[in-house]
Amino acid sequence: MPNDPNIPTDDVIDLCACPIDWVGIDGFGDECPEALELLHYEWVRCVARVSVSSEELRLIEDVLFDSELYEPPSNDVLINLRSRRDEAVDLYLKELGRLGGIRFLCPSEHGKHYAVAGPRRTGQKISFFYTDLRSSTLANLFWSWFDDMMLVEETPPRTGPIDFLRNVGPLWERFRTDRTIRIAINVTAPLGEFNGTPLDHIAIDLDLLAKVAHAYPVSHAEAIAIMNPFEVRLIKSWEY
Repeated sequence: MPNDPNIPTDDVIDLCACPIDWVGIDGFGDECPEALELLHYEWVRCVARVSVSSEELRLIEDVLFDSELYEPPSNDVLINLRSRRDEAVDLYLKELGRLGGIRFLCPSEHGKHYAVAGPRRTGQKISFFYTDLRSSTLANLFWSWFDDMMLVEETPPRTGPIDFLRNVGPLWERFRTDRTIRIAINVTAPLGEFNGTPLDHIAIDLDLLAKVAHAYPVSHAEAIAIMNPFEVRLIKSWEY
């Protein structure tokens, strides 16, 4: 049976595919649809920066977002996209794609904010987790925050490929360009304490070059200072 011309072939799907399988990343899964869409839009923006014409962008948009307007691409479009895909992949992996390789350290692995015997009172300003949260829990907290936060801060226009070249918001730009980023989350319940005071917020420090992240409990005031000028979002992981 001949292929349906209105359905992309496997070769076309592979050619248009985002370089990172975000859904397969620990803590991401099917729980972050808004983040997935935005990360795919960023992939199209990378293609837009190296493409010859908007036809390559239309093709990727139709394939990535399952458009009912899909039309079989011409050979010229396929040749142009193949010749520039590696360059677009390189851009993506050096910017937002760095998030795809982040490893979230559990508190005991990081060491500073966890003690097997429980939180300690010290002369230093060091907070402690109550339990040794799993790496997957911290990853899910981050991706749930990313999904929620970027839905508020980033709403890309949906009127055509030209919009993929638009300017992006300052928070998104930080994830594209900065080496280190610190965020804070209201996790809805105390996960740790500082000198006996329960803390229901955590900060997450990400090093996008080293591709590691660690978390530690913080106060509401500290969370506000970390996130300024953005809102501290309330996020609950599926794992606690």
